[in-house]
Amino acid sequence: MKRRNITLTAIVLGLALSLNCASGKKPEPFNPEPYYAPESYMMVEGMRTCYLEAGDGEALILVHGWCGNAFNWMDVFDDFAEDYHTIALDLPGSGKSGCAPGKHYDVMFYSDFVARFMDELGIEKAHLVGHSMGGHVAAMFALRHPERLDKLVLVDAAGLGAEPGPMALASRLLTPPLIIPMIHLIFPVTEEGLATVPASERKRVELAEERYGSELRACTGQALSQSMKSISRDLIKNRLKEIHARTLVVWCEDDDLLPVESASVYQEGIKEAELIIIKSCSHSPMQCRPEKFSQAVKEFLASPPD
Repeated sequence: MKRRNITLTAIVLGLALSLNCASGKKPEPFNPEPYYAPESYMMVEGMRTCYLEAGDGEALILVHGWCGNAFNWMDVFDDFAEDYHTIALDLPGSGKSGCAPGKHYDVMFYSDFVARFMDELGIEKAHLVGHSMGGHVAAMFALRHPERLDKLVLVDAAGLGAEPGPMALASRLLTPPLIIPMIHLIFPVTEEGLATVPASERKRVELAEERYGSELRACTGQALSQSMKSISRDLIKNRLKEIHARTLVVWCEDDDLLPVESASVYQEGIKEAELIIIKSCSHSPMQCRPEKFSQAVKEFLASPPD
C-alpha cells in the first residue's frame, strides 16, 4: 500500500465537502449487512453491545482500533477459534454496538468497558489482542485491570503520542463533521484504493461509513472525535514498565500511520515483551498478512511461561 500524502489543505477541503453533504442529506436507518459469523448482543452498562463468539478453551478477546469493527478480524477469526474461545467485540460507538449516553469515549473508558464486558460473559481472565487504538485500550487494560489479563498482544498500537502525519493532524483537528473526510483521507476508500485491499478492509470501511451516515451519526461522531483526541492525550509511554503481563508486540514494517520505530519503544518499555516485525504490510497485519499474523500470535499464546 502506498504511503498516504495527507495535507492540511486536503483536510480543509474534506471538511467543506462534509458540511455540504451533511446539510443536505437526511440520515438513513442503520441496517448493515450481517457479519461473517453469528452475531450476539447483550447489554453492558446500559449499552447494546455486539460481539462475535466462537471456539472453546482460554478466552481470547480481539479489540479493534479507531473507526474499526469486527470486520477487522474477519481473516483470522476462524483460525483463532480453532484453539481459543475467541470473541471480537464492537466497542461502544463503533460497528454495530450502541452508544454510551453521558460517557466520555476515551481510552480509559474503553479499557474499563472491556472489563465490564468480561463480567457479563462470566470471563474472569483473558488474553487480549488489540490493534491500533485497540492496542492502546489493551495496554491501558493491563494497567487498570492486571488481574484480569493473561497474555497481551499489541498490534501496531497507539498510545505513545502522535507522530507527524495523519494521526497527529487528526488528533488535533478532528470534530464530528470531519469524520467522513478523515476516513477517506486516512484509509483507501476510493474505488481504486479499495481494489488493492482485502475484502475485510472494504467491509470495515463500508460499515463505518454506513453507521456515520445513519441515525447514529451524532453519537458516532462524538465517539470517534473524542476517542481520537484521547489517543494522543491519554498516553502510556511513561507507564510501560508497570505492565507485567507477557506481551507480544506485532508491527507492520511499512506502517504509514504509526511508525515501526514505536514497536521498539513498546518492546523495551515492557519487561516481558517480545517483538515481531511483519514485512510487506501497512498498519493492519491481521488483514494484509493474516496467515503470518495468526501463526505468530498463536505460537506466542501457546508458549509456556519462562
